This record gives sequence, structure tokens and C-alpha cells, in this order.
Amino acid sequence: MKRKKTLLKLDVLLSLWIACAPFVKGMGEEKKDPPEEIPVTGMSISRASIVVRVGESKPLTASVYPENATEQRFFWELSNPLVASWDGGLSIYGNKPGNTVLTVWSFNGKFRASCGITVIPREEETNNINQ
Repeated sequence: MKRKKTLLKLDVLLSLWIACAPFVKGMGEEKKDPPEEIPVTGMSISRASIVVRVGESKPLTASVYPENATEQRFFWELSNPLVASWDGGLSIYGNKPGNTVLTVWSFNGKFRASCGITVIPREEETNNINQ
């Protein structure tokens, strides 16, 4: 009989320990400060201007500085999205001849950078014009 009571007590203690463990965990540990936020100090685009042919793409990247800034997100906009398309970080694609400007700005809105984009006709189209 005594053995059953002991097992029952152990079972109750184990249940209490499992239920309370999440609350007890970390007690007595030194509190750590949250990681220091590293502010954005600038934005850049890999080129100040670029020429791309219709139907072709070229590398064009945007960067947040410093590279280890806490907030790496940014907004972007093309002044004439019919002329070119940007995939948001790797390359620009020529849609139709014309000019557009890609502008990127930091998530907090304090920093921006721009790139002028000229889209020219395909090589075949320019050859047909010269003939």
C-alpha cells in the first residue's frame, strides 16, 4: 500500500513539474538586453544609369547600408512601368523603347537612390530602320 502511495505522489509531482516547467525555466538567469538596433544610413543602386534592349535584361541591384542594418526592406517604384520591369532586386527588363527612372527608398523613408533607365529597340529593329 505504501508503494502505491509513493508512486502516486511521484506521479503528481511529475505532473506538477511538467505543468510548471515553462514558467520556471529561465528563473535565476541573468536578463539579456535585446540586440542593439543598427539603423539604416543610406541606399544605393548598382548603376546611376543603364541602357537595355527590348526583350533583354541586365543586372541591377539595390542595397541598404550598412549591410548589417537591422531593417533591410525597402520600397521601389518605376516612373514608367510600361517601359521597363524590375524584379525587386536583381535585374531590369526592357519592355518597350523609352525612358523611366527606378527609385528605391529605405523602409523608414529617410534615404533614397535613383537610376535612369533607357530601353532601346531590339537589334533587329534598329537594323531594319538603317536599311
